Amino acid sequence: MIAKRLLYFRLTLPLARLASKYHEEDDVWAKIPIRPIAGLFGPGCTEELKWYFNGDSSVQTKSVAQICRWLRGCSYVSDEDLFQRDDFWQHPCTFEEVRRGDCEDHALWAWRKLLDLGLEPEFVVGECKEGWPLPVGMHAWIRFDFRGRDYILESVSKDRARMLLPFKLFRDTYTPHFSVDSELRTHMYGGFIHHLITRDHKGKRPRVSASVPIPS
Repeated sequence: MIAKRLLYFRLTLPLARLASKYHEEDDVWAKIPIRPIAGLFGPGCTEELKWYFNGDSSVQTKSVAQICRWLRGCSYVSDEDLFQRDDFWQHPCTFEEVRRGDCEDHALWAWRKLLDLGLEPEFVVGECKEGWPLPVGMHAWIRFDFRGRDYILESVSKDRARMLLPFKLFRDTYTPHFSVDSELRTHMYGGFIHHLITRDHKGKRPRVSASVPIPS
């Protein structure tokens, strides 16, 4: 327990020093000049991020529309119900077989398939905010540029109209903490600093990973 606390403080103290700078910018989407380790993405992320590209996909998709259509045929199931664990990230090839999983499982598969199309998506973990028809909580989604427009791909949505969301219209709905881009570079956002500030005000440690489904 002591070792875990020491590790936690070593990871978060440098971030806390950036809090005043972030507060002045007041932009949760501002990237912070610190590269987070993969383990900060959530307790279910037990492998290096490049591991999720091992193996060959058995699903052929040639367009963003086909990726969205395949995802709508999958079922949202929590890790607790599917694996009896608080957080577990499936390999995309496993997800193709079972077609069930939570937000990280859907988003990891979408991230890999969008890369196969030659796009440059970012896999993002963070928080959903009030104003969207789902409970506030930790979540995973994709941000990517498509035909010159910036989108959020809400990969667990079963409603076609709620899958490809224009970033400008929905940026305030999401608070990003960390992301990994198409070149496996990891990024930290002002949203995580905001999370730390909120945690300090409430006297609580941040919960790094959880999942919430989007109703159809």
